[in-house]
Amino acid sequence: MFRGQPLNYDRAQQPGVPYTVIVRSTRDQAPNFGAKLQRESMLMKRIPSHPPRVIALILPALLLASWVTGAVTPAGAKAAAMAQSSADPAFSQIPSDASRPFGFPAADKTSTFSQLQLYPNIETIGIIVTGAALPKTAQLMYRPAGDPNWHTGHPLMRIDDGRLAGSLFGLSASTSYEIKVLDGAAEISGAISTQPDDLAFTPSIVLHVDDDAAPGGDGSSAAPFRTIQAGVNAAGPGTQVLV
Repeated sequence: MFRGQPLNYDRAQQPGVPYTVIVRSTRDQAPNFGAKLQRESMLMKRIPSHPPRVIALILPALLLASWVTGAVTPAGAKAAAMAQSSADPAFSQIPSDASRPFGFPAADKTSTFSQLQLYPNIETIGIIVTGAALPKTAQLMYRPAGDPNWHTGHPLMRIDDGRLAGSLFGLSASTSYEIKVLDGAAEISGAISTQPDDLAFTPSIVLHVDDDAAPGGDGSSAAPFRTIQAGVNAAGPGTQVLV
């Protein structure tokens, strides 16, 4: 293979039959090393079940390696591969977009986080993230407010409706936490407090039950009900039943 010339391989092989391709590039002189450089670039086998994909993925790496050592110029490498792609379907997956490095696929879409929803309980916090092009998983970090150290939580998972969902466990009651979700350059954060261990409750009505009370009580402290069922039957929203 000489500078600027296309890279060829034996096309006489029968389709679907494994064969080996050896690519060698030689330079008479290597100024950076002061010695003749003989390099065997790569040894690869064509896999019968996916021959186009294997060739299309490995050829750009060979051409790039030859370019680095000076055996093939970037323009010559690209022109050679594009000539091969027009004649052989095995190279049909090689991109021709000059706006990105030759032989490498375009990058995936960048994730965008638009909203972080937090649902606190006593020792847990439920987390939902919405956005665009969300990944299958995303990193979850948390810390108590004021703590300099971040802790790693279970990764968020993308659910069927496209949102990211997960939970934090083993938290402390009545504690404020800072939370952030990351995926590459995308990041979203928020803060929330867990609920108290003992929920505050101010009853509107208090009913009393005493199994030693006289029959016919009204649930007051002076005339309690004799059974719990009687107290439950008389209770409504905001009622506290003391036994």
